[in-house]
Amino acid sequence: ARLQVTRKLSLAHFKKTSSSRMRVNLATQVLSRTMAQLIDIVRKFNIQPINKINLTPLRELIMQFDRFMDLMNGREDRGAGPITAPDDPKLIELLEFLGWLGRWKAKIDQAAPELGLSPKEVKACFLTEETWEDMQRTVLGLVSCCHTTLAEGSGRKLFPRRCNQDPCEHHFAHVREAAGSTNAVTAPQASAATSTAAANRDAVAGMKRNCEATPHG
Repeated sequence: ARLQVTRKLSLAHFKKTSSSRMRVNLATQVLSRTMAQLIDIVRKFNIQPINKINLTPLRELIMQFDRFMDLMNGREDRGAGPITAPDDPKLIELLEFLGWLGRWKAKIDQAAPELGLSPKEVKACFLTEETWEDMQRTVLGLVSCCHTTLAEGSGRKLFPRRCNQDPCEHHFAHVREAAGSTNAVTAPQASAATSTAAANRDAVAGMKRNCEATPHG
């Protein structure tokens, strides 16, 4: 009989397909506390031959990314709620995480000549260039935003999970729909669709104001 040690991880998390590669939830669950707990179980029961591998660096990577996801999602149940000040400790944690990634990359670049690693092998030792740049933009962009909007004593709160590109992608989907979903959007079509969207928003806002101002008998 098989012993199930976790209900969150399944074969779909490890047997990658063209579809599963696009599922963000699978990626985040692999880099989560659940995976770290699974590593701890392997160590505890001395499961061979897996336990012959040094899993400490992998566990550290998992916990670093797990905390990053908690901070960016504002998980209050894990001490990572909204950001309330430019010097909020959560911003310092994010910068420390970025520094941890930078030190990882620097060690690889430093060791590559000594180990005789090819450029392809060096790339395989770290995040892809696009991911590394996105991580820097995400963290530094959020920190800069907080320094700009969360003035001392303003009483404002910033929820990192709301700082995403979903509104842009939602609008782009409407632009594509207006131009025909299978066609490339031209500049005039994009401009016209954006103007139409703005007019619709103004109309809806006007209707809402009228409804709020109209007394109900």
